[in-house]
Amino acid sequence: MAAAVTAVVRGVQSSVTGRPAPCEFRSAVLHRSHTVHWFTRYVRSIELVLEPSSDAAVRAVWTALVDADLPSLGRHPSPSNAPHVTLAAGPTVPVPTVFDAPPPESLLLSGVLLFPAGPGRSVLVRSVVPDPVLSAFHAAVHRAAPDAVDTTLPGRWSPHVSFARRVRDADLPRAVEVLRECPLPPTLQVAGVRHWDGETRTVTPIG
Repeated sequence: MAAAVTAVVRGVQSSVTGRPAPCEFRSAVLHRSHTVHWFTRYVRSIELVLEPSSDAAVRAVWTALVDADLPSLGRHPSPSNAPHVTLAAGPTVPVPTVFDAPPPESLLLSGVLLFPAGPGRSVLVRSVVPDPVLSAFHAAVHRAAPDAVDTTLPGRWSPHVSFARRVRDADLPRAVEVLRECPLPPTLQVAGVRHWDGETRTVTPIG
């Protein structure tokens, strides 16, 4: 049986009210099989991107982590480095032309999650609730763009918004504190869908 990593973190916001919830705890059991092991040098992905106000809110958290001298996606200046939710990923994911279900207009945030990122390191994210609209669109994406890796397939997927990769265990309390000090709204608004090609470094809007 695969070993598992259990992460228990204090909730930054209530998933119902969006306000700080100091007594709320969430837990996640993350198996090694769910580690993001499929990244090669060149990855293609299909992603939901955010409207300007929601994009700015996530970037504010990135900046707060940088200001706290912690790992942050805000340290990557590439124009393509935008807050997003990955729907499908893999080395051969094509650019789809049409989906048979509409994308969601908004995303409901849930608790803080940690994904394994090597010994003593974690990826720091907020989970996204896979409500019926998001789940239906996710399934449509995989019908339109097959051959994604198993960790992004329906039934295996953990939708999330990322803040930092490779956060040291010793830095996790401070990183979670930063998230608490820079709270996000309870929902994020979706702007559209894009395809990212890591080999050509090309972003293609879809729809």
